Amino acid sequence: MRILDTVFVSGYTRLPKGTVMYEESAVVGVMFEVNRTSHIIVKAECTFVTQLAQDYFRRMLVGMNFVDDLDEILKTVEANLFIPSAPSIAGAIKVAQQRYIDHFEKKE
Repeated sequence: MRILDTVFVSGYTRLPKGTVMYEESAVVGVMFEVNRTSHIIVKAECTFVTQLAQDYFRRMLVGMNFVDDLDEILKTVEANLFIPSAPSIAGAIKVAQQRYIDHFEKKE
């Protein structure tokens, strides 16, 4: 079995009706590659339609600690994403972070 230095985790939530993203898909997903030792976000992606939005999301969150910085991550999303789907994206981040924590708690 091959164990990598990073793990891949995702979270999904429903989007608000009437948004452009909802027209593409009823859910929004966030995906993170996280260092399993330091819990630092190495890569981040969201199911945005445009490359600009993808790049912005990545720059916003890469380098943050996925375990210790959840409040800061959510405040960063709120302070920088002026889009109707921002609350859904924050919800998806919470789901992904909880999945990440649950996995490591099972191992202990």
